[in-house]
Amino acid sequence: MRRFALLCCTLAACASPDPTKTAAPAGEAPALSQSESSLDKHQAYITFLSNGQIDEGNAPIYAGGELIVRYAPNRLPHCRATYNGMPTWSLTGWMKTDVSAPQSGGMRPGGQFYTVNYNIPEDAQEVELWFHNSDRSGCSNYDSQGGENYKFNVSQPMTPTLIRFSADWAETTEGPLLPGGLLQIDYAPERLRSCRATYNGGRTWNIIASWIFQPSGETGQVALYQGDYYAGEAAITQPVVNIPENAARVEMWFSNSDRAGCVDWDSNFNENYVFEIGDQGAEAPPVGWVGNWDFVTFHRNETHLGDIDPAWYWTSMEGSETVTKIDVQVWIPGITDVQYPSVEATRAAAQDQIIAQAISSAHATPWDLEFNRQQGNNFVYSYLFWKSAYQIYNEPAAGPGLYTYNVRVSTDGGESYYETAQRRFVISNQLNCALFPDNAPSECPRTRQVGWVGDWGALKNRLCEYQSGVPEPNNFFKSALGNQCMALTADVWVAGLTDVGGPSSGIRAEVETNLGFHGGPSAITFRHPIEWMESVGNNYRYRWNLSEHVGRADVGEYRYRFRFSADNGSTWYTDGDWRMLNIYNDSTEIGRSEYCQDIYIWNGPYQQSATCIDYQVTDNQDANSCELFVNGFGKGQLSHNQAHAEWIEAYISAAVNPNLVNVGMFLQLDNGEERYQMGELIDPNYFMTGATLDANLPPQGAVPSGVGIEHLAFFADIRQVNGEVTRYWQSAQGANYNLDDLFATQGFILSRGVGSVEYVHEGNNLFAQKWACQ
Repeated sequence: MRRFALLCCTLAACASPDPTKTAAPAGEAPALSQSESSLDKHQAYITFLSNGQIDEGNAPIYAGGELIVRYAPNRLPHCRATYNGMPTWSLTGWMKTDVSAPQSGGMRPGGQFYTVNYNIPEDAQEVELWFHNSDRSGCSNYDSQGGENYKFNVSQPMTPTLIRFSADWAETTEGPLLPGGLLQIDYAPERLRSCRATYNGGRTWNIIASWIFQPSGETGQVALYQGDYYAGEAAITQPVVNIPENAARVEMWFSNSDRAGCVDWDSNFNENYVFEIGDQGAEAPPVGWVGNWDFVTFHRNETHLGDIDPAWYWTSMEGSETVTKIDVQVWIPGITDVQYPSVEATRAAAQDQIIAQAISSAHATPWDLEFNRQQGNNFVYSYLFWKSAYQIYNEPAAGPGLYTYNVRVSTDGGESYYETAQRRFVISNQLNCALFPDNAPSECPRTRQVGWVGDWGALKNRLCEYQSGVPEPNNFFKSALGNQCMALTADVWVAGLTDVGGPSSGIRAEVETNLGFHGGPSAITFRHPIEWMESVGNNYRYRWNLSEHVGRADVGEYRYRFRFSADNGSTWYTDGDWRMLNIYNDSTEIGRSEYCQDIYIWNGPYQQSATCIDYQVTDNQDANSCELFVNGFGKGQLSHNQAHAEWIEAYISAAVNPNLVNVGMFLQLDNGEERYQMGELIDPNYFMTGATLDANLPPQGAVPSGVGIEHLAFFADIRQVNGEVTRYWQSAQGANYNLDDLFATQGFILSRGVGSVEYVHEGNNLFAQKWACQ
């Protein structure tokens, strides 16, 4: 199963778990998608922005498809008559093509944009757009580029290449992905089944597909479920995405979330699913990659030992009917990642289209590898190097010794080859440690030394997110057992082992501690083995899982330190001084009152309450590296019968960062009080916060009547490697913002029930950081 959980969301849409990827800016439409399963009903969108610019989004527009036009009403601001306080004006979109007469469409309001949809004729080559604003007073105004209209080319649709993400955790493509072409996503919802909250029988969850094209870095995302909220999983769609002309590969990942706050990820363990994009003019698909070496022994059942170099075979194994081999995986876009109808068809494709050979000092001629199976997007080939020792297979037979080999693969009949780096294997009558220059079997004496230990970290929340840095002391709570990860990690470097992908069994890793499985702190120092977690650069990461300790040991203060050996325990590298950890029943035992003063969380004009944070901010910095930016800021009011309220609300985007702790807004009131309004996550890396200024039933922490806001600013709290938290500010370089300046120019006004919200104009300096970071 390939899943990676990153953070909680409160809406039915989540995006990238990958810290190097960013989600599409909030408020923008997703890339080309389709709500039907047919291949000829494409959706393209064009956005007319309030600053006069036009975002062609996922151009081109396809003949026979659908065009979604999004229009900022501030482009036509003059005709705004009202009647009894209600708007009596409208926006109309007009469209014509080179083969069809003009047609109008009433534009639907929704957020900052009005929207209209058009069907494009199948033989159209050009589309023209213009817009009309009018009201009951007779005011009339056009946006038509000086009467020339806005013109856009129409392209003939292509057949998309299907990328299938199957319920059995296989990922396949049906044909090559081509620059300038289309891909279609066929995703099995069985891969993400965690989040399925409903409301009145209707679906309040979704699965979001996200992608990034390289090398351009163009990103996008789309909800796989659209339309009927009562159709359950049957409502899933197969969206189509445009491939940029310069694309060389695409990375994809998926998230599942619901209104209850559940979130889950399918991102190939945070590596994302990578698909190469080939050249349209290439006659034979190039070999994309050869790797995932696996040393396999077979005696009734296969035992997979992973990437071991040198591999080995003892001829004495013959008596026990044991053989060894080396499996290697090959990825060729358009061949190995295609879903074939049968095993026979897969084998035929391997035999007819691919040459896979080993070039070895044990053979006089190239040695054909045996096709084994299709695994995910790859073909697996086996190098039965044990046959080298027998004359029936190899003339002359290879005697005891160390041999070199490399693998080469061709898709053009042998005219050109993709060749791997050189590797090794040992053949002998029995174990002979002298034949191994390094990486000898575990039975041989080890002489390596641990070179470095560091980069402490932890897995501590319910999503098992890795957090760099370990606070001192480190606190664990019995009340969190069963719904939070409890693990501490350290990285280790051993030259010639961790930096070449050697076996993790070559390192012994332990924790020394006075924490056992019952009672309190012990007078005896225990040594518990800790497990290998993953490879990180040139290092290996090990983790100590504490859940059982926390569950069974007494509340108390404990000490611990890691130690590592690369010579089978002859010498040990200890990570230095003792570190401390505490076990509590729950968080109330450590007292957090000092972190609660002037801190609030806001969910609406009548929903504000005091809250606490479990950390102190130790440093303040300007957010000069796009740690956050304000995406929208509004001033709202409502009035109905005896109910009335005024408030401000802010929408803040934060950079993808696994160590992000909180996002919020700072208020300096004109009576000298300060408020910290913490944000609530409403979308991936997207937060909402606000403050109630006045209400007939003011919530806890509302701004006192008659008191104004003198200054405000925005912040993101990020935990550093040493465990301390730094607060990064968007504060106009320390000058802060005030409401008069923010609303000096009238912005977009959105009606909301019995009230309305005026949003700050996009040209305001508040959004300077937004434009710099997007």
